[in-house]
Amino acid sequence: MMRPRLPFLAIPFIALASAPSAAAQDHWGAVAAGPDGAAAQAIEQSSRGTAREAAIKSCGGRCTHLVTFYRACAAIATGAGGYGWAAGPSVQDTGERALQFCMQRGKDCRLRIVACSGND
Repeated sequence: MMRPRLPFLAIPFIALASAPSAAAQDHWGAVAAGPDGAAAQAIEQSSRGTAREAAIKSCGGRCTHLVTFYRACAAIATGAGGYGWAAGPSVQDTGERALQFCMQRGKDCRLRIVACSGND
């Protein structure tokens, strides 16, 4: 009597169906800013932690403000006495909100960095 092959064929299909695609996971990002003009970004990273680490490394460890995001845009603005950040679906809106937030807390605010990851 022949043994049915279905159990052997079903295992690979189950594994493929349950494993998320790499492209679906690579949409984490981070923006960072610090004193003396330090700024960095990391986009299309596989996890929140990876995005954080990549932005901090890119900033040479000098960044003091960090924002992580997923499938969105994020911005950091800094000024005398304060900073502001925002996250959202578009570069323009996100940058404007970061500047407004900064101006509520400080003065002479400037947009330091804006980045987007996977928000097509």
